[in-house]
Amino acid sequence: NPEASAEENKTNMIHALDNVKVGQVTYAVRNTSLNGFSIKQGDIIGLDDKKVLAKSNSLEETVTKLVGRMKEDFHQVITLYYGEDVKEEEAEALAETLAEKYPDCDVDFHNGGQAVYYYILSLE
Repeated sequence: NPEASAEENKTNMIHALDNVKVGQVTYAVRNTSLNGFSIKQGDIIGLDDKKVLAKSNSLEETVTKLVGRMKEDFHQVITLYYGEDVKEEEAEALAETLAEKYPDCDVDFHNGGQAVYYYILSLE
């Protein structure tokens, strides 16, 4: 807020962080059973900072399930950071799918270029 003091902006930003959720989408490196999921090597899994929340053989399905599990009513922005193994066109199509599913949110995507994680996502 350009009309607020630096200290007031700092306080508001710190409080806003409490409402941000971050997730990652990657692949399973081994067979396991975790958080109620039977996971096979190669499955696409979606995690928050604590546990596995989604699993599928499809990248798009896993991201969609993960967002569905993480999103709360107050979230207004979904940002996808796509990794080195994802094409820009795929990220754009996924962002469009999420925008249709969550019309109350602004959905954006950026090239994160990260290895291992297909997507890192932020809900705020």
